[in-house]
Amino acid sequence: MAFLANDELHGRGSATRDEHIAALFAAAQFLALGLAPGGDNGTFLQKVALPSPLPPPLRQRLSQFEDTPRTATWNAIAILRGTDPAAGIVLLTAHLDHLGIGPANSAGDTIYNGADLEFEMIGRPDPAVPAGMLWLTGFDRSNLGPELARHGARLVADPHPSQNFFQRSDNFALARQGIIAQTVSSYGLHKDYHQPSDDLAKIDFNHLDSAIASMVDPIRWLADTAWRPTWNPGGKP
Repeated sequence: MAFLANDELHGRGSATRDEHIAALFAAAQFLALGLAPGGDNGTFLQKVALPSPLPPPLRQRLSQFEDTPRTATWNAIAILRGTDPAAGIVLLTAHLDHLGIGPANSAGDTIYNGADLEFEMIGRPDPAVPAGMLWLTGFDRSNLGPELARHGARLVADPHPSQNFFQRSDNFALARQGIIAQTVSSYGLHKDYHQPSDDLAKIDFNHLDSAIASMVDPIRWLADTAWRPTWNPGGKP
């Protein structure tokens, strides 16, 4: 995180050189861990061309930040293979990018560091839930959250339903395709969200480490079990 949220990466704006560097950094970590590459041409990187021209709403949004041509974005993908190729896939995602360079805040800072990263935004505890707990967007939409909780995950329902986080997070594109895809978070609506002040000094590393550790065994169970999550009636978007 000290590397990814450093000012030298200029906020890792989507489809910028800095996002590419962040993807290369993630790829190096995957390689060091002995994972298999899942990107293009036997690498850990996947390059995705942006539509040309960009849709006007997206072009207008991006123009508030870095005024540079943006033609492609990057993913970093690694695979931890199991022993049964027919058993299915568990996909864990996190943000590489953030907002890049943008309007200055009152302190004159223009770098939107995006330190509070995805599982999503677990860098600080949420006072709206009990200490040590995380919440899951769309908790009542499927049986995934309750089942993970039964296997040790410290997960509760999203305490901020009016914010529509299920529809606002990266999981939604997958969920619209029918995939059970939900977001783990502890975002407590802090004022640094999408601001230059979201930097490393604000991260609660004890909470972050505990949050990640609390999901390891439940995810291992999910990868090993023959059980499959399903949408609850009316839960599929």
